[in-house]
Order: sequence, then C-alpha cells, then structure tokens
Amino acid sequence: MRVLAITALIFLVRPGRGCVAFGAKDKVSGLLPYQQNYTENDVTTMTCSSNYVIPWATDLSNTSGVIKCGSDSWSPEQAVAGFTGTIAGCVACITGVINCTSGSCTDGLCVCKDNFELSDTDPRLCEEITCAKPDLSNQEITLQDDGDVNGPFAVGTVITVTCTDKFHVKGNDTDMVAQVAECGSDGFFNETIVECVVCATNKECTNGVCNANKICECDENNHFKLNETDPSTCLKVTCENNNPCENNGECSVDKVALECKCQVGTQGPTCSDFTKTLEEVCAGDPCNPDNGGTCSRVSGEDVTDFNQYVCNCTDDKFSGSKCQYANNFFV
Repeated sequence: MRVLAITALIFLVRPGRGCVAFGAKDKVSGLLPYQQNYTENDVTTMTCSSNYVIPWATDLSNTSGVIKCGSDSWSPEQAVAGFTGTIAGCVACITGVINCTSGSCTDGLCVCKDNFELSDTDPRLCEEITCAKPDLSNQEITLQDDGDVNGPFAVGTVITVTCTDKFHVKGNDTDMVAQVAECGSDGFFNETIVECVVCATNKECTNGVCNANKICECDENNHFKLNETDPSTCLKVTCENNNPCENNGECSVDKVALECKCQVGTQGPTCSDFTKTLEEVCAGDPCNPDNGGTCSRVSGEDVTDFNQYVCNCTDDKFSGSKCQYANNFFV
C-alpha cells in the first residue's frame, strides 16, 4: 500500500479501477487538475484550503483527513460513524454540524436565502444585499417607510430623492425636482439617480451664465457673486450694499471680496480692532481727573486717527480741552 500526501480539494471518478485527484474547488478557483492518478487501495491525505473542511468533519478544525481509493471513488480510510457515500471533495458546510448563516447547506456549499449573497471572505456567511446611498449633492432623501436615510438600503426599499430649493433634476424640465427609485436584488437602484442642477440654459441664471455642470456661474471680474440663498441669481458686490468696514475704514471691492483700508489707530479685516488700548491712549491722565475730567478715545465720522483722546469735563466748575480751566478764573 502506498501512502501519499497531497493538497487536494476535489477528487473525481476515473473510468476503470482507480481514482483521479483534482485540485482546489471553491467559488473563486473552480477546478484545477492535480495531474496525478491513483489506483485501488492507494491512501493519501486530503488537505482543505482556508474555510473548508473534510466531508466528515465534526467542527471547523477538521481541515485534513486520510482517504482511501476504492474501485472507482474515494472514502475515509477508516469508517466514520454517520458518514455514508463517497467523497466529492472538501466542503464549506455540513447540515446539522457546520451550518450556514442566512442560508442552507446543499451538497457541501451554502445557498443563500433571497436577497442575500455569499460573502467574499467566508463561504458559510450569507450577507444581506443592500444599495448604497446615492453620492450626489443638492438633494434630500426621504423613505417610504421608516429607516435611516443615510443607508445602506435593503432590497425593496423605496427612496424619494428631492432636489433642494432652486435645483431640479438634470436633463428634465425645471419643474421636476424629485426622483423615485427602489433598491433591487442586484444591489443597485432600479432607476439611475441623476444629479440636481440649477439651470439648462443661460436664461435661467440672473446676471450669470449656465456652465457645463448646469450650475449658474457669475462673472467675478465684474464683481458678481452667487446669491447664497438663491443659486440661480448672481448679485453685484458693492460697498454700498454691505460695507463691512468699521471705524471709518475705507471700503473697496477686489473681484467679489470686500476689503477695508483702516484709519490710523485701527486694524483687522474690518478695522474693528484698535492698535492701542484706552489706557495707552489716555496715558498720563491728560484730562485732569482731579478737576472731574474723564478721558476717552475720539469717535465720529470724521476721525482719521483713533490714537487720539478727548476729555469730558464732568464738573461744571471746570472747562477746556483738558478740563484745565476753572470757570471765571484760570487755574
């Protein structure tokens, strides 16, 4: 008796007395000839590839076993209680012993139930078929039934994809703003969800043009910018409409950006910050606080230097630019 050790998954019958060995059988590899013949009473070790077991396995650890060639087929070298028949190769499942998740075991392979498919990494796992959320912008998804609008969506789920305000379905009339689709058993929606657009022609864009992406495009060189609340309208950017400059800053327009030129003593994008603190401007108590004078920063539409101060004489007995004069006589 010859004892041979090979890696084999499928053994097919050869005409006459003897057996023929074949290589890996799984849903990826198919049948690969091993190029070796065996005669009656030959004994060899069959070793299964990852995730497969011998047909008489009792658990997932039984990945190899000794088999014997009969007159025309293979069987375990030693009789195995409960196992009858011949060996057709390694298996993924054994009914009642090694079961399939969300499927049934047929001829050693898992058959998935409806709307499930076999996992790419586990021949015993059937995974639910789902459709991914359409990856498009300017759209909102609602469901016919309760569920997560972010997906994934189970087979049979009906979604309504609605364009957001001022957008419509690309390639259709401007009044079509919604698309309805159902997730199919192939993992794809039965209708192609197309993107939502603003325009089809230039006439749908106020003060702009409809570009190749069917979005209104504004002429920034002439200071037009897309309206944030209406994507079909371009607005003229001017300092008069929205002057951001504070503290008498001078506003100008650079394409669609408003810029500020600050007066002395102010700084920042909108001239809202002072270069000196009030304590620095009023350093040295220039307003004679003993006479009731209080110091503050200059203000007003005509101010060009905000590092200057102004005094407020709170006591009627004193006056002057620094509250330095007593009324009716010089102090």
